[in-house]
Amino acid sequence: MKAEILSIGDELVHGATVDTNAAEIARALLRCDIEVERVSVVSDRFADITGAIRDAMSRCDLLMITGGLGPTQDDITRDGIAAALDLPLEMDAPTLERIEARFASLGRPMPESNRVQALVPRGGEAIDNDRGTAPGLWVETGSQCIVAMPGVPREMRHLLEDRVLPRLDRRQGSACCYHERLVHTFGHGESFIAEQVGDLFQRDGEVRVSITVRTGVTTLAVRSQGTKAVHVREAVDGLAELIVERLGKWVFGRDGASLEATVVGALKASGRTVATAESCTGGLLAELLTSIPGSSAAFEAGFITYANEAKTRQLGVPADLIAAHGAVSEPVAAAMAEGARRIAQADFGLGITGIAGPDGGTPEKPVGLIYVACADEEGVRVRECRFSGDRALNRQLAARTALDLLRRRLARESPSS
Repeated sequence: MKAEILSIGDELVHGATVDTNAAEIARALLRCDIEVERVSVVSDRFADITGAIRDAMSRCDLLMITGGLGPTQDDITRDGIAAALDLPLEMDAPTLERIEARFASLGRPMPESNRVQALVPRGGEAIDNDRGTAPGLWVETGSQCIVAMPGVPREMRHLLEDRVLPRLDRRQGSACCYHERLVHTFGHGESFIAEQVGDLFQRDGEVRVSITVRTGVTTLAVRSQGTKAVHVREAVDGLAELIVERLGKWVFGRDGASLEATVVGALKASGRTVATAESCTGGLLAELLTSIPGSSAAFEAGFITYANEAKTRQLGVPADLIAAHGAVSEPVAAAMAEGARRIAQADFGLGITGIAGPDGGTPEKPVGLIYVACADEEGVRVRECRFSGDRALNRQLAARTALDLLRRRLARESPSS
């Protein structure tokens, strides 16, 4: 089955919003043995939407659309679908009742403008959306199918997983099995990882491996599909295990694991706690840790000490140490980590100080120079980092480097390491 994805919205075309929906849909369709051949983005203009739908339907069997299903004047995806297929729009009474009931449950009258969300191209069906007022649309014409979903990621994901994918699976009627494993590493880029395990990629032509990099995390996706589920799973799992064995300490997790979740899980498993002291990251490290449910069992406190005086006042970093080495230095990072650990009475202390940019650098201490420290009862370890990203990326890399430093320290204590 040939599939395409069409994302609709001025905010996507102008770059104000990143289209994460298309990537999620493409990955999900693979589970139904449907491979996406093209992804397009168009504005909210009627002519653009109609033209894009007609073009896509001249090539594909399945068109997945997101966006433009709201109640405002620029939400005209349903109009575009109807025009492209030369079908009239008709009011779907059950859908209108569900929208009215949703407003009633919120204690608000339904605005008249929301009535348009119950319009469906003749012969099509509304896809019930209990996460919002915008239903999706399912329209079949001959052997082809159009599925439209809201652009709000939370609503789109709900309809995709609970309503659309099961129906597509039944429609396919295929015995094909798709299986994927993800291996996450930190600390080295794509070229280094490829050098370490690239020869494994050629072991089995049925299994494909792709590498992506985001904020310091390099992920290998191992995937395959075939008619024999057991064979597909064994091939993918086997290659994933070989990759993990080869990369060893660089691997921090698999599949849905994040670096922060891995660290919090390891802390909880060992009954240990951590405190953070941050300068250039401004609390980002603490935010990553506390974004994980249950982190209160492992996270004691976070200190944001941007000014030199704050480092001395809150963490006890000696003023003469800062004067001698500068705030951006290995000794100060170590003192910050030790101070956070001592004051919070935590098992570990993490300290970050550096120059995130875009200004503030010197020839001796350029932008991107960041020191990350991890302190425990055995002492303190400091890592000097020289990042070359923009301010936002440098801060993300610094916070995750601190997490990885702690992960490695915890792994050394694990009986299985």
